[in-house]
Amino acid sequence: MPAPATDWTDPAALRAYLRQVRILRDPVDGQALIDATPEMDEYVEVHGRSAALSLAMLGRHLPAGRRLRVLELGGAPYYFSVLMARAFDIELTAANVQAGAWPGEPAELRRGVVELAVPDGDGRLDIRVEVFNIEKDPFPFPDEHFDVVLCMEVLEHLCYSPSHMLAESHRVLAPGGLFFLTVPNFLNIKRLVNMALGRPTEYPYSGYGVYGRHAREFAPGEVGRLFEACHYRVLELATANVWPTFKGRDMASRIKGLFNALLNGLTALPLPFLAAKREYILCAARAEGEALCAYPDWLYVHRHLYPAPPNGIPKDS
Repeated sequence: MPAPATDWTDPAALRAYLRQVRILRDPVDGQALIDATPEMDEYVEVHGRSAALSLAMLGRHLPAGRRLRVLELGGAPYYFSVLMARAFDIELTAANVQAGAWPGEPAELRRGVVELAVPDGDGRLDIRVEVFNIEKDPFPFPDEHFDVVLCMEVLEHLCYSPSHMLAESHRVLAPGGLFFLTVPNFLNIKRLVNMALGRPTEYPYSGYGVYGRHAREFAPGEVGRLFEACHYRVLELATANVWPTFKGRDMASRIKGLFNALLNGLTALPLPFLAAKREYILCAARAEGEALCAYPDWLYVHRHLYPAPPNGIPKDS
């Protein structure tokens, strides 16, 4: 049985738990994540608060009283997968692309099972992974197959068609199914301050491949508009400051941490203008009506070049 969801509300407890999680075998990415120990340790330290807020919001909107089928898009490095499997009663499938993959290239692998060491239960968790491109390929699942689709800090990595992802997710969701998304807020106040000071804010290139870097981040209002265009009803959309304020013990890091704390305090004020400048966006939305692949002109150019969606889903541009 999964542990109660209330076990996973404390960011410090989540970080302590995830520090003990390790990928043992990864047929999708090979050694790419297994050997990236410093990066994975940093990932855990950075994501404690965002994971706790995500589990709390999911707990408010997930159907109760039955086992749920969950699809996690872009599951690697599988830390949130582990938390979901422990916090809720679910059957989890993850989707991923391989390290170094390019949008137009076919996957070398169709599916695999990623094996993880975890600090509870029998000490191991296996996650089924389907390998395909979520913004280009048909999802390899039947209609109305899942209760929940997760998209945890994946939207910002897409470089071609998030609407395709939303349309295919709508198709594979059961009627009224839940789509839960998190994404960094492009309008966060720290980015705006850095831009005002003339400091670059773009995301670095990544040896993981084209999907290792951020292609486009979103503002809170854009997330809601995109969901609505693709026939989802937004149930809850929130912003939060989630990244560690102090990262280092040298004097420069402490000064930067104090300045970050000041900005966090400012955006914590209950004013919509300031709330929209927090670091992180969380959104729970429910699929409604028929699936639609929408290409609104505020988000896309050359919309006529996008192909007809798969599985008979209409295209709206």
